[in-house]
Amino acid sequence: MIEGVNISYMNNYRQLYLIDKTEKDIDLKLSEIDEYVTEQADGNDELRDLLCSYITDVPSAKSCSIKQFKMKLRDLSNLCKTTDEKIASVGRSYQNSYAALAYKSKSDEDVPVDIDRKLDKVHEFIKEGFYHLCDGLEDALILYVTETPVGRKMTFAKFCVALDGLRVFCFDDRDKVIKVKQAIQNNADYFAREDFLESKKLAERLESRSGKADSLDRSRKQKVMMEKLKNPNDKRLDDVPKMNF
Repeated sequence: MIEGVNISYMNNYRQLYLIDKTEKDIDLKLSEIDEYVTEQADGNDELRDLLCSYITDVPSAKSCSIKQFKMKLRDLSNLCKTTDEKIASVGRSYQNSYAALAYKSKSDEDVPVDIDRKLDKVHEFIKEGFYHLCDGLEDALILYVTETPVGRKMTFAKFCVALDGLRVFCFDDRDKVIKVKQAIQNNADYFAREDFLESKKLAERLESRSGKADSLDRSRKQKVMMEKLKNPNDKRLDDVPKMNF
């Protein structure tokens, strides 16, 4: 029960426990993995172990049907030509709970775009929003920029828009971390955005939402400043200027 609730919380699921309706496909997937590794990777044990872990540990892989899993394997072969490339791709998918084993790229090479500028923007976002005490947010954003395929290829301008959406449409700081992790898991090109059913209402009150976000920034600033006074040696607060109260 505890595991089920934790998974639902971290992934923002609607239910506390999701029944794996395709659990019967596990044996079929294992058989498919054995055949795939034998034919496509000369029986490589490392790839076999990673694929087995992927279908037993990653929620989206556990719940997919055998037909869907075969499509994942087909994409893996089409996008990763060598065994080493397949191992690296499956390893990333397993580690980050990606929904696919390999992702299509706009070019033949996975060329990162504006990585340094986006990393600078992450630091600026944390500093200007006073998210120093929000554990995990900066690390998650850095992981998104450096490891997620869509995050690596996203332009600097689009990344700034995604960050602003996170600020304006997600007020709860803990929920921000969850939403960034969801974007990593789903290889999504946004962190948070308005519900389509509520888009008209949100558009009408976007100014008030921006004001609310500004108010939360000021509130976080006060908490950070007080923490700086109480714990001047806290490494998380190194870039916070000293203030005279």
